[in-house]
Amino acid sequence: MADKVVKSVVGLPDGNVIITYADNSTQKKSALNASTEIASAKLGGSYQNNPGAFGTSQATGSGTNNPAVAPTTSVTPENYAAYYQQALSSKSDGYVKIRKALIDAGQLGKGVKSPASVQGTWATVLQGASADGLDPYTYLANLKKQGAGLDIAATQKQNPYALITEWDPTKTKDYITQLSTSLLNREPTPEELTSLQSKLSDAQKKNELLTTYKTDPKTGKVTAHQVGGLDEQQFITDLIKKNPDYSKVKEAGTTAALQSVQDAAKANGIVLTPQDAASYAERVRNGEKIDNITSTFRKIAAISQPKAVQELLNTGTDLATIYQPYKAAMATTLELNPNDIQLTDPALSGAISGDKTMTTYEFQRALRKDNRWQYTNNARSEAANVATQVLKDFGFMG
Repeated sequence: MADKVVKSVVGLPDGNVIITYADNSTQKKSALNASTEIASAKLGGSYQNNPGAFGTSQATGSGTNNPAVAPTTSVTPENYAAYYQQALSSKSDGYVKIRKALIDAGQLGKGVKSPASVQGTWATVLQGASADGLDPYTYLANLKKQGAGLDIAATQKQNPYALITEWDPTKTKDYITQLSTSLLNREPTPEELTSLQSKLSDAQKKNELLTTYKTDPKTGKVTAHQVGGLDEQQFITDLIKKNPDYSKVKEAGTTAALQSVQDAAKANGIVLTPQDAASYAERVRNGEKIDNITSTFRKIAAISQPKAVQELLNTGTDLATIYQPYKAAMATTLELNPNDIQLTDPALSGAISGDKTMTTYEFQRALRKDNRWQYTNNARSEAANVATQVLKDFGFMG
C-alpha cells in the first residue's frame, strides 16, 4: 500500500486539480496541486503500477514503466486521482479518448470541449466506477446501456424513457412480511400474502416511470425529469391498514402509550389534561421513547422543588421514588391508603424544604399537627389514654 493515499479530488476552472491525500507515515492529511506535484512524483506510489489503464504506454508518476507489473483496470481510492491526471495529461490519446467516451455514453454534450468540463465529468465517472469496483470504461458502457444521462441527440427515439419496475416474488414477499410485522405485529397469512403480491404487481405495471432527458447546449449538462412511478411502501402500507386487525393493534398501542404517559406523569406529580395526555401518547405511538417524555416531566417537576430534590430529579430519579419513604410514613401515621396520597400533598412536600431534610421520625412528629391526625384511631386512642390518666391523677379511677 502506498504511503500517500488519495482521499478526494477537486477540479479547478483552469483545468488543474487539487488532490487531498493522507500520509500513512505521518498520519497527516495534506493537499497538493496535481499539475505540479504528480509530475514530480509526490504521489508516485499511488498510481505508478497502472501504466496501461487509459491506453497510454507509460505512467506519468515517479520511476519508469515496470514491465514486471501487470496493468490493472481496477479503480480504487488509492489510484483514481492518478488515473484522472494521467489520462488528461496524455496529449496523444488520453483527453481525446476520455472526451469521446463521455460523449458516446451521453455524459457530455457533443459541443463541449472545455478541459475543465471534461475533467469534472470524468472525476464523477471515476468515483462511480470506484464505488462499483469497475474499470471506468466498463462503467460508462453500463451507463449507456441503462440510458443514464443520454442527451437529446442520442435519445430522440426514446425520449421520454418509460420504465416499469416489477419486483421478483422473493423481494415482494420479504417486503410485505416486514411491513405486516411492523403494522399488525404478525406475519401475513398465506392468503393475505398472495392477495397483496397480486395487487402490488398490478399496481407496478400500471404505474410506469417516465423520464425525460434534456441537455444544455452550452454546458452539455444533462438533466432528467421524472414523473409517475409507484411508492411501493406507501401502497402496501395503505392496503395493510385496511385489515381489521390493524385497528385493533392501533387501539391497543394507543391505550398502552396513554397508560405509560399517565404513569410517568403521576410518578412526577404532573397532572395532565386529557388533551395533553393524548398528545404525549401520540408522540409515543409515532416512535418517541417514553424515557424522553419522562425526562420532560422531571424537568417540569423540578421547577417547584427544593435544590436537594432538583439534584435527584436531574439524575433520572422520579419524584415518587424520592418521596417514597415519607409517603409510607404518612400513610402509617395518618392511616391513609398510600395510593391516595398525592405528591402535591402539602404535608408530604414539607418533608424536604430548602437545605433541610427531615428524618422519618421528625416527619411523623410533624404529621401530628396535620388536621387529619385527629381523626385517626391512634389520635383517639392517645386522647383516651390521656383522659384516663387525668382521672387517675384526681383519684376518680383506681
